[in-house]
Amino acid sequence: MRFDEFRGEPPNIDMLVKAESDNGPIVICIEAKVNETFGETVKTVLLNAKKRLEKKPKSKGVERIEGFRKTFRLDLDRSEVQDLRYHLLTLTAATFAEARRLSAKCAIAVVHEFITPLSSKECRDRSARYLDDFLRIDAKSTAGEPAFHVFGRIAHFERRLISE
Repeated sequence: MRFDEFRGEPPNIDMLVKAESDNGPIVICIEAKVNETFGETVKTVLLNAKKRLEKKPKSKGVERIEGFRKTFRLDLDRSEVQDLRYHLLTLTAATFAEARRLSAKCAIAVVHEFITPLSSKECRDRSARYLDDFLRIDAKSTAGEPAFHVFGRIAHFERRLISE
């Protein structure tokens, strides 16, 4: 799902839900994970984009990341922003872009992590740290109000839906 006009692979959202409420359209983007990371840090992606730009002057990777600075008013010079996982920013940007396309006043980005006998506690703990870091960022919209309201991780009780 594209969130800017630049070429390159867009974020791969696992599920897009378009719904209607009494207040208008709602967009929900769901990213499902199991034993996966959220990709590289913003710092690493930016450094790689700068290297590509040196070799290919038409490369737009740096501009794409600078777009996050503008859209979310992120201070890309702060280490806590540089240490964020790039994939979480692209998920959020794609969710906002789809909401704009549909003129939705409500947009929700969900990360759903599957816990199975084959999933690793180490991976889940790492993902939890990355999500917690992301939940602490102070992002503002270009109009100055909060770009998004952040709600913490939601745990649910474990219930086996399919018997073995």
